[in-house]
Amino acid sequence: MTFPTRVAVRASEIRLSRILLTVLAVPFYVLGFVVGVLWVAVGWCIAAGAVAFSDVRDRSGGRVTDGPG
Repeated sequence: MTFPTRVAVRASEIRLSRILLTVLAVPFYVLGFVVGVLWVAVGWCIAAGAVAFSDVRDRSGGRVTDGPG
């Protein structure tokens, strides 16, 4: 079977309904990916802030200051 014949056979097997369903599903996959990345990023930032706050509190010995000096 030649290449053009194989391409023609494959092209005749394409179903429009399957293509439309795939195109309709893509935004949901993208949205899920974006939400997942944001969820991890926000969680990481909150954890980093908590660790930094804890480190500063430990270094200061628990004392509260009004500012520099």
